[in-house]
Amino acid sequence: MMRRATLPILVLVTLCWGLATRAASPVEVAVRVDAAIRALPENAEAAYAPPITDDAFLRRGMLDAWGRVPRVDEVAEFRVGTQADKRPRTVERLVGDERFGRNVAGYWRDTILSRRLEERAMRVADPLVNDLADWINAGEGWDQIATRFITATGTADENGATAIIMAQDGRTEEIAAEVSRLFLGVQIQCAQCHDHPWDSWKREEFHELAAFFPRVGARQVKGSKPRTFQVVVNDRPDKPRFRNGNNVNRRGRPEHYMADLERPEEPATRIQPRFFLTGFQRPIGATDEARRYGLAEELVQNEWFARAIVNRVWTELIGEGFYDTVDDIGPERSAVAETVLVELTAGFVESGYRLKWLYRTVMLTDAYARESRPADRVDEGIMMATVAQPLRAEPLLDSLMAVLGSPRGADAKQQRKVRNQALRAVNEAFGFDPSEPRENVVGTIPQSLMLMNSPVLARRASARTGSMLDKLIDRHTSGDRIDHDAALAELFDRTLTRPPTESELAAARRHVAEARRPQAVYEDVLWSLLNTAEFSHRR
Repeated sequence: MMRRATLPILVLVTLCWGLATRAASPVEVAVRVDAAIRALPENAEAAYAPPITDDAFLRRGMLDAWGRVPRVDEVAEFRVGTQADKRPRTVERLVGDERFGRNVAGYWRDTILSRRLEERAMRVADPLVNDLADWINAGEGWDQIATRFITATGTADENGATAIIMAQDGRTEEIAAEVSRLFLGVQIQCAQCHDHPWDSWKREEFHELAAFFPRVGARQVKGSKPRTFQVVVNDRPDKPRFRNGNNVNRRGRPEHYMADLERPEEPATRIQPRFFLTGFQRPIGATDEARRYGLAEELVQNEWFARAIVNRVWTELIGEGFYDTVDDIGPERSAVAETVLVELTAGFVESGYRLKWLYRTVMLTDAYARESRPADRVDEGIMMATVAQPLRAEPLLDSLMAVLGSPRGADAKQQRKVRNQALRAVNEAFGFDPSEPRENVVGTIPQSLMLMNSPVLARRASARTGSMLDKLIDRHTSGDRIDHDAALAELFDRTLTRPPTESELAAARRHVAEARRPQAVYEDVLWSLLNTAEFSHRR
């Protein structure tokens, strides 16, 4: 009887505790973040940028969540809604869709593989996107995902978590440096050969971090055709012998050694694994599992782990970060708007380190919904406007495909093949390392030439029979008369997610009036719109 009587009480206590300790919702934290921005002393007399229109909000949200501009039918559907909570509902729909995970995974593919040491690492690109998208969409925490990357084993073709190790060619020091840079925002790699030139990190501290990774390596699976690469572990006992400190180590070896640079002829020193931020350590002789899992557990609980991803996502969505860069923060850097960062980071940790929670929260802030200002004007106030950013190669390609449509008569397999071929070409011209400050990403002549002169793009943007443009003109034709105002309005909606301005419409009308062949006018207008900075940037 006692056992039966206590069960409801235990359930009630558990429920009450859960309610009392539940993570704050994205809406609640978004309100607190905006309040913290308004309370910044630097913003006391500065003027906020005005809110963006609904059209601009839809375009911005889709680019950030799905990695493409809205299709014209999605624009029309969004405009019909009149609910007061239309924007929060839209954020929920965008982040809740599986396309969200794929887009964020594409960002991390570019981030991890842009600094690859050799091309064979690209074998892990597709598995990385597929696996990471699944983990994000399933609601795994960033701490769980980071642990997967840090502790990965297996083949590159089957386990996307091997991406960091594969990208760094299984090299001990490079893996350690990337783990610190990507997950902590701390660039300790400058201490590899000498004490850090401007931070307090010592050379020994870098090699103590590297000592968590010597037993892991990357090598080709023997006899595999086509060639397959795998992350392997060497847990054999160490046999100390003369070491020169050269740790270019693709197969893994039991321990890590640091050479004396002043006396290179002397034996190198065997290094004990130790985490430079907390002093956590593992003994010499510890297994690979004890080292890497131990480091992962310690690293994801460190304050810089949460700060690094919050700063990175905020910078990506707002354009102005809490630090100058997304991968060089750490305890010796000062954050702008520290109170805002603390508020957002605390909520992210309470959420279970969930990326969906973080994106929802930032996208629900007033800060996210403000118009863009040039980067050189953001010092007029702190986070009082967003900053326009160039699209990565993949969102640019997918936006072009959303505008122009898929190839006629192509099945799903053929469409994937065409898209992958196009992505390689677009990435050659427009690819960049997402960790780079966006002001460093400048337009190039190859980019202009690709958009202006690409035969494939010219063919897809033509008004030939059956093309997107041909169908658009046909929809707005009655008898021999084309409703140019309606056709041009749809063309602007399709490309820039907004109606044309009066001056734009007037210029297009003049062009139409002078043309013998109206189709050629629409080709010119479409070509012009696709070549604008407004199309190739997320504003």
